[in-house]
Amino acid sequence: MKESIRFLIRGVAVVFAAAAAIVLYGGHVLLGRTRDQRSRERVRGEVLAELFISLGATYIKFGQILSTRPDLLGPGYIQALSRLQDQAPELPYSEMRDVLESELSREALGQIAHVEPKPVAAASVAQVHRATLVTGEDVAIKIQRPNAAHEIVQDILVMKVVAGWLDRVPSIRMLSLPGAVERFSEAMKGQLDFQLEATNNRRFAKCFEEKTGVFVPQLFPALCTRRVLTMEFVDGVRASEPERVGGDRSRLARTG
Repeated sequence: MKESIRFLIRGVAVVFAAAAAIVLYGGHVLLGRTRDQRSRERVRGEVLAELFISLGATYIKFGQILSTRPDLLGPGYIQALSRLQDQAPELPYSEMRDVLESELSREALGQIAHVEPKPVAAASVAQVHRATLVTGEDVAIKIQRPNAAHEIVQDILVMKVVAGWLDRVPSIRMLSLPGAVERFSEAMKGQLDFQLEATNNRRFAKCFEEKTGVFVPQLFPALCTRRVLTMEFVDGVRASEPERVGGDRSRLARTG
């Protein structure tokens, strides 16, 4: 019964958020901020990004996926949605610390000398905080957001219901929305298990250990759980900005 009520509340919240986004876009139209194709795309992208942010982890992740699909969306949408890659709303470190302390043993916590309260990146499922171990090593600690798993379960249920309704429309049925939501659901569940990510890290490192130009950050197993992932800190740049560190795009493409 409680789950049904929560599902209903979440569904209503999604509808109201979407309605508010439509009203917001209408305001931009009335103010003359959508006079040409470029400005319409930019404003729609910004409104869509804010909608996804307001709805939380699942929708932020959906926005991240869309931001990598210039074959589906125009430059205005892509630019606005790209900030969801690592600039999602930050949670106070006090909330993230609760997750850290509940996941790690007292002995493991004793290995951490200091954690920077401000995250270096905040995404849909987790935040990354820079930290220093008692051994002096700089590490990046990826901590899952406290309510991420619960929010994702509720949102996937809402998406499945909406996809089921839309699948009844002949012109939309060819998109196979229920199947797309199911695949998205499996991908989201996989992202909640950081142990799986750690396994992939180790496998990738082993596969390319003899490859020049490929570096995989080292994991710290004692500080890795299903909701916490700790690896050596690497001060890098976005893959789309290699020039900032003197990177050669052609060489990077060949290495990739």
